[in-house]
This record gives sequence, structure tokens and C-alpha cells, in this order.
Amino acid sequence: MLLESKTSDGPESGDALGFCWVPQTLDPATGFRSHSRIAYYDPVASRPNLQLVTGHLVEKILFDNDLTAIGLLQLSGIGPKKVLKAAGVEVLLDKPAVGANFQDHPVTYLSWNLTNLAFPNDGTISTNASYNSSAWQEYVTNHTGPYTQAASQDAAFLSLSQLSSKSKEIIDRLRAQNASDFLPSIYEDKTLLKGYLLQRDIILDHFGRTDAAAIEIPITATGPGACAIEKPLSRGTIELNPLSPLSQPTITYNTLSNPLDGLLLSECIRYVRSYYISPLLTNYHPIELSPGPQAQSTRRFSPR
Repeated sequence: MLLESKTSDGPESGDALGFCWVPQTLDPATGFRSHSRIAYYDPVASRPNLQLVTGHLVEKILFDNDLTAIGLLQLSGIGPKKVLKAAGVEVLLDKPAVGANFQDHPVTYLSWNLTNLAFPNDGTISTNASYNSSAWQEYVTNHTGPYTQAASQDAAFLSLSQLSSKSKEIIDRLRAQNASDFLPSIYEDKTLLKGYLLQRDIILDHFGRTDAAAIEIPITATGPGACAIEKPLSRGTIELNPLSPLSQPTITYNTLSNPLDGLLLSECIRYVRSYYISPLLTNYHPIELSPGPQAQSTRRFSPR
């Protein structure tokens, strides 16, 4: 149960295991979100040797931000030969890894209806117009109040054995998998496949430990509201659009392409359900809204 999870003393230091307070990217003086422009650009914007060019199409560059960097490398002729040729780009370096190993933390959002809640609560700002108006005025005037909270400030990070009684089964199934059955075709490259198998060995090690989290459960004042996989097994790709290479690259997520990712999410949902049926919550009469009580089998949670 979440109530039995230990509290982490310093999740921001890397010890994110158990119940944690999640720091917010907020400037406490202004109440505004802190981001790269105000943190890095604004302080040096007046430098004479700095020129920011916007509204331009870049065709060849070595470094850029996150996803578009992959497209720019491929457009420059560095990437998987098959992808480059399909887009009509001259191959300078055949590098299958450029655009492979794309992964993210798949998340499913959960919802329960609770009654007899204190006022105000997490939902009040979206259901009570008067409260919403006063909260907004407080934010505009003092930069304080509910509007300074961008997301849930608490989360539980659980090991696989704490999450599920099926932890050994999941580990055994992962170890026995033929990884190629669930990977994109680019992984026919032996070097890429070897790299994935090394990643899988690390994940297997983490799944078998009690000091490494497999699942994140964001928590609001009314309880758990989502399940997110910390160490996904599925892999996607980022590739040039062969019909329009100068457009944004094509992102193929392949979310839940490995069926064990779906099993992890379904086990997390079952775990959260066990929280809401706790006798401690009887007075709040929890009713499951999403995914709904009709979703009981793993097939209802996952496309595979």
C-alpha cells in the first residue's frame, strides 16, 4: 500500500524511492514557471557577441535541441542508410543508431470520484467559479495560491516487487523474450540489437532489486492519479519523412509494443485500486471512473 511506502529524504539527489515530494520548476519570487529562456537567455541577451536567429530553416547543423537534432543529422547525411536513401539524402555516414532507441515513460491517467472532501480541494478550482476567480486574483496580485501549482507535488516510486506479486513472473518473461519480436526493423542491425540487450540486462537487474523504482505514481491531495513506467521496454524511432525531408521528422512511438509494458501498467492500476478500497477511505465513498471497473484483464489495459 502507498501508506506503507517509506518517505524519501532527498528525491532530487537521485534517491527517488518510496513516497516523495516533487520539486516544482517555479520561481518563488514571481510565481512563474522557470524555463530556459529566463534562466539562460535573458541574463545574456544584451551580449554583443550573441545573435539569436529565428524563423529560419536550417538544413545542416551538428547540434540542436532534442528531437529535431535527429532530423538535422539525417538531413546532413548522417544516419541509417536505408532512411537517408528513401528521403533522397546523400549518405555521408551510415549510422543506424541515429534515430533509434527512442523511448518515453508511458502513462495512463486514473480517476476516482470522492465525496465528503474538505474545502477547498484539488478539484475546487475547476468546479467552483467563485473560488477559481479568487484564486486567480491572488495569483495575479501576490503570485501565490493554487495557481502556482503546475502539477501534483507528490509521487510514489515503487520497486517491482513492491508493486506486484507477479514480479518474478515479469522478470522471467522478460529474460525469456526474443527481443527482436518487439523491436522496430532498424534493430536488425546487430550492433543496435546488442545495445538493446545490454539495456535489458540493466533493466532486469533493476527489476530484481528493492532499491530501484519500476513505476511512478503521481499523487494529488485526493490520492493517486496516474501510473507511469519508469523503465519502458518498448522502443520507437525518429526518421526523416521520405516524402518531405525538410518537414519535421516522423516520430514513431511504438508505445506498449512490448507487451510487458502493458502488464506493468495493468499491475500498477491494480495496485492503485487496492489503495482506494482501503478501509481508511470508506468515509469518502470512492467510485472508480477511469479506467472503470469493467477493465479487469490486461487486454483491457493494453493493445497487446
